[in-house]
Amino acid sequence: MTKAHEKRLDRKRKLTEIFYRRFYSLIKDNPKVRRILTEKEIENGTYTLVNRIVEEIMAKEQKIGRELTAEEIKEIIMKILNELSSTSYIG
Repeated sequence: MTKAHEKRLDRKRKLTEIFYRRFYSLIKDNPKVRRILTEKEIENGTYTLVNRIVEEIMAKEQKIGRELTAEEIKEIIMKILNELSSTSYIG
């Protein structure tokens, strides 16, 4: 494994951990969500969301050859959340 590949894997792992912790607590603490979803469904949904965000970030970083800025990451997150909210019922 090359050093660059190891660095990408480490970044992917760190991003996944950060986003999972952040989104899981936001979703879990929502009373509407707690009423309709089980703990396992919340975990699985959060992993799905986070994996999609992280994959998009990693693909864009690979394409442009640098780490994204916080603003660029925010744009990706909002784009994915908008896509999900338009294809499923949230609220």
